[in-house]
Amino acid sequence: MQTLQFEQTWERSISAQDRLIIAQAFEQRIIQEGTVHAAIIRAAYNHRGELLVTVLIHNESDHDMQWVDRAVTLQTKQATYTQSFTERKLIVLGKTSMPWTFIFKNIDVAVEEVLAIQF
Repeated sequence: MQTLQFEQTWERSISAQDRLIIAQAFEQRIIQEGTVHAAIIRAAYNHRGELLVTVLIHNESDHDMQWVDRAVTLQTKQATYTQSFTERKLIVLGKTSMPWTFIFKNIDVAVEEVLAIQF
């Protein structure tokens, strides 16, 4: 059975409104047994001009997933961007869904054009 879990820092700092949005996304997920996939929650730019993409990662496999030098591909209406991420705090256990925000640098795209994220 898939469970929703928050990384320790998220657990302490997430707003009630964001927690509700993430819980709703978890309940509405499309089950894809044995896969690791993600649903985009929101995209925005920070004060440094970096694109922040908040996703709900669904690890529907039986294996824990560590985030060390892992390619993340962002698909937009105009192009596809791939960046490598190492996030030592991000460990998504098997049969677990967890929110996370990936920060893409040097990407100039309207947030409305962000379509999907893949691992």
